[in-house]
Order: sequence, then C-alpha cells, then structure tokens
Amino acid sequence: MDSPSNVTVKVIGLDEQPNTAQVSPDDAPLPLETFESAGLEPVDLSSSIKLFDGELAHETGFKRMKRTKGSEDNVAMHALLKLLDSKGEVRALKCLPKAWHEILEKLESDFPNFVEVIDYLRGQFSLSGSDASVISFDSFLLDGPPGVGKSYFAEELGRRLEVPFRAIRMENAQSNAQLVGSDEFWSNSRAGVIFDTLVQGDVANPLFFLDEIEKAAGDKRFNPISGLYSLLERGTAKSFTDLAWPWLELDASHVNWMLASNEAWRLPEPIRSRVRVFSIPSPTPEQGRRIALRMFRQLQREIPVAREIRLTCAAVKLIGSLPPRTVKKHLREVIGRVAYQKRRRIEEADVTGLKIPKRSIGFVSS
Repeated sequence: MDSPSNVTVKVIGLDEQPNTAQVSPDDAPLPLETFESAGLEPVDLSSSIKLFDGELAHETGFKRMKRTKGSEDNVAMHALLKLLDSKGEVRALKCLPKAWHEILEKLESDFPNFVEVIDYLRGQFSLSGSDASVISFDSFLLDGPPGVGKSYFAEELGRRLEVPFRAIRMENAQSNAQLVGSDEFWSNSRAGVIFDTLVQGDVANPLFFLDEIEKAAGDKRFNPISGLYSLLERGTAKSFTDLAWPWLELDASHVNWMLASNEAWRLPEPIRSRVRVFSIPSPTPEQGRRIALRMFRQLQREIPVAREIRLTCAAVKLIGSLPPRTVKKHLREVIGRVAYQKRRRIEEADVTGLKIPKRSIGFVSS
C-alpha cells in the first residue's frame, strides 16, 4: 500500500466533545468546535470560490452585536468575526492529483470488491475533460454487511486523493446538531462539523464520510439526518446556514459526500434518491487472498522482523476468508507470535489458533 501522506484523517465520534477556548472581547480566539488542520501543502487559489460574503457577514454581525450589547453572545460573535476576517472569504478547490488514474488503479487492486465504485469515480473525475479538474463527484452510498471494508475504503480514498477528510459515526446520533449545529436559541449553542470544517479550513471541497447512517436515531423534531436533504443537493447547499449562526450563508455546494450503511432499505427514500447506491459484497475467495497478501506485504514494510517471515499458501487462504477490516490486526498478532518463537513461516495452524468469529456474524463495523 502507498506510504501515508501528510493528510490528517479525523474520525469524529458522537460522544466526543471538542475543546472550547476561553475568549475575551479584546483578544478572542474562536470559541467553536475546532478540528485538526488537514496538513496539506499550501493551497493553490487558482481554483477557488467565495465561501461567504465577507462584507455582508461583518455588517450583519456588528448589527446583531449592537442589539445585544453586553451579552455573553457578543464574545462568541466577536471571535467569529475575527476568524472570518483572518481567514478571508475565499477557499481553494482541491484539484485531483496528476496521477489520479494510477491512484484509482492501485485502489482497485487493493479493494477488489469495490470495483464498481472505482469505475464510477473514474467517470465522475473525467467529466471535466481535464486531468487538472477539481475533486468533485456526485454523492454515493456504500451499502453492505459489516466488515467488508467500507470505512477503510473511504479513509484510503481521502488519503490518496490528498483531500481533507472527515469521518462521522452516525450510529448514536440523536439530533442534527453534529452536522448543522444547534439552534442559537439555546445557551450552549455550537456550530456543526460542516460549518467548522469550511470556515476554519482552507478548502471548499473536503470529503465527508457518514458511517452507519441508517442507525441515526432521534425523533422528527431533531432528525439527525434532516440536514442532508439540502446538503446533498448542490443547488440548496450553495446557501447553507448553520443553526448556531443562521445569518451567515456558506457555499457548501462543493463538499463531496460518501455515506455508508449496513441496511440501506432502512434509510428514508428522500435520502436514497439523492445518492448513487452501491451494494458492496464480501470479497470472493480469490479477492480475499489478494487482500491478505497485500496486507502482509504492507506489514513487512512496516515491521522489520516481518521481512524474514513467509506466509504459506494455506495460511493465505485462511486469512483471506476474514473480513477485510480485521485482516491486518490478525496478521500482526500472528507475525508477533511467530517472531517470538523465532520461526520463519506462518502456517495454517498459526491462523486457526486465533479466536476469530465467522464472517457471517459481522463482528466489525465498517
């Protein structure tokens, strides 16, 4: 597998509470949720968009501060306006790497059960007719049983395209605040991940991955995925507003979306109709063996002691029958045991000695 690039992959859990900075009116850092920098090289503004209207934002913000003079809300408002001023209203559009054809070919080799998805991306990336086009594709959903590698594929796609990537676990979501913020009516109002990523970042077309989206709970008033109805439509996403800052319109129409589910039929029809749905199968025995060998070669590059160890055909076959997401973990365990015993070969018995549930149980959530 390719060596890791300098792109940060941030996985956000619903129970995670980001740090909130202490602010003062004189020198106020942003008191919003903060995220790690994507770690990208300086962005090329030759492809860029106007994320918001800076003049209108400041005019509206200062008017609201005058109406609520002395309010604690003014501290947060002051910090936001300061951030908008420092970041500016323009954001870059990340372009495809020059070698994107080769990147997708390698991705297909590493994820053979995702070939239909990768063919789809080839077509999407070719729409502009130029290899220097921005990273843009119509939203899609990966549907399949746990353990087939959906989240791993999403992370690798973001890493290899060198685009800011945000993965959000939706299985415990109780409201839409995670995505689109909480209403400014509430005293603990805070912005959502879309707002924070676009406003605090440098790129207007990051990649968002919503995992296990069909498990999002909540009642009709606080539907966790209600914000997606407008975000998945480029026309309405162009005037996106976060509930915490409803007066500030952002152009979120360039955000790229990937969704994942174990049971797509549980999703509301309006969501399914807005995305291209792909059914991701478990790897075939041959594909499983290829995945096992790829993981083993990667570990040989990462772990010096593994370079002297060989994998027997019987062991490859058995490891290849495991869910893709767990292959690397189990290979590390086996390599460690064989190295401790000062042996040079991983036999079938080394793999059968692991306490591994059958794939049909679906023991890992992808």
